[in-house]
Amino acid sequence: MPNALNLTNKRNHRLVAIILYSSSKNGRLWICKCDCGKTSHVTANAFFKTKSCGCLRLEKIVKPYNVHSPEYRVWSAMKNRTTNSNNKSFHRYGGRGIKVCNRWSKSFENFIKDMGQRPTKNHSIDRIDNDGNYTPVNCRWATKKEQSNNTKTNRFITFNHETKTIAEWARKLNINYVTLLRRLSNLNWSIEKSLTTPVQKHKKTPLI
Repeated sequence: MPNALNLTNKRNHRLVAIILYSSSKNGRLWICKCDCGKTSHVTANAFFKTKSCGCLRLEKIVKPYNVHSPEYRVWSAMKNRTTNSNNKSFHRYGGRGIKVCNRWSKSFENFIKDMGQRPTKNHSIDRIDNDGNYTPVNCRWATKKEQSNNTKTNRFITFNHETKTIAEWARKLNINYVTLLRRLSNLNWSIEKSLTTPVQKHKKTPLI
């Protein structure tokens, strides 16, 4: 049985078993080193079915996207306008606090894994909340028309002598941005009702 084998220094594709980590009735767990430099804990059975620490799968995802791809240029430009004060658009992004999340700023691979391929040449990266950061949950590929519509939804709203965007009100009142937007745009609630009605949580229906 594979669990009884001594796997020390044995190789399977990119993985090399280094040392036995633990042994129990459920089998043996080995510390393995991948050719990419990362280590992982792998059961003896899994060792014979695993080709890498996971880097091989990631390479297959990222391989079509090189430094000349549109996706890479989008990623690079996104980082530049949020960190480079010499960028002509810096005042609209980094200059007003817009940042790229750590997961993306340090890894183009993670960006592609989360965003996927740009659907068409007419699509570019768009932040759903224009006051929010570049993160997986706040970004999408969108056309200019879709981005224009998104900008219009971030209109200014005045309530109790305070004027803020929908996103700013959502953060202040701790209401989900999409929930507040749906109240104002889809349900046509009044500003007062939209901002003051407590959010009702239901397991099977969306928030309103």
